[in-house]
Amino acid sequence: INIDDPYGKKLAEEFLDRLRVVTYGFSLGADFKIYNVQATFKGQEFSLEARGRQYLVRFPFVGRFNAQNAIAAVAAVSALGLQVSDIVKHLANTPQTPGRMEYVGGERFAVFVDYAHTPDAVAKACETLRELNPDRLITVFGCGGDRDSTKRPLMAKAAAKYSDQLFITSDNPRSEVPLTILHDILPGVGDTKHELLVDRREAIYRAVEIARPHDIILIAGKGHETYQEVNGTRTHFDDRVEAREAIVVWSAKKKKEAKQSPRDNNE
Repeated sequence: INIDDPYGKKLAEEFLDRLRVVTYGFSLGADFKIYNVQATFKGQEFSLEARGRQYLVRFPFVGRFNAQNAIAAVAAVSALGLQVSDIVKHLANTPQTPGRMEYVGGERFAVFVDYAHTPDAVAKACETLRELNPDRLITVFGCGGDRDSTKRPLMAKAAAKYSDQLFITSDNPRSEVPLTILHDILPGVGDTKHELLVDRREAIYRAVEIARPHDIILIAGKGHETYQEVNGTRTHFDDRVEAREAIVVWSAKKKKEAKQSPRDNNE
């Protein structure tokens, strides 16, 4: 039971005398206690105290919630009789979950793709990436067509709360006019810097283009999806592929600028 959650703590106390309860989390007193977290754009390293021993855990996922999920799995598997040390060493090789806070690359900045497509999910995704202390958080997102339009400004409000720059774009507009959806989103932006770009590919490329060292780009909404739906037609589109290609273009441009710079300085 996760005792970082107030209800989890209550459950643990309630069942303590009736069942064998195993607790985990960051909280003091957890049977599997997480502490000393060192986070990077590519994952995290933290200490685990369990059954009177300490373990170093390397895990290629960002966010407190992912550390909690990992240790919940460790606790569950250890209850089946496996040694904690044997379980922990395999966490470093855990494959990423497609489109769920998936790190897709970067050149001294980082790009993540996440399926977050509700106000609460967008807020949690942004909050998770803020834990990494980026210089700026740049968020690319949109809202699906033929869905509850009242949530559109709420999506913007959630993203704007944590982001330094927003790129508002299309996300499966379906039968609706894409620009209409973007204008429905706009009232929630407030004073946060933003650009409206109907073309999602252009929005992703633009976000990468303005990225500086230690920035994080979040591309939210589609995650693992490999299509964009417009007027009943689905065409191939993958945020992860587009982001990687944008990074390649960005890198080539920077290398070209670096080669030209010495000549320019001597003229």
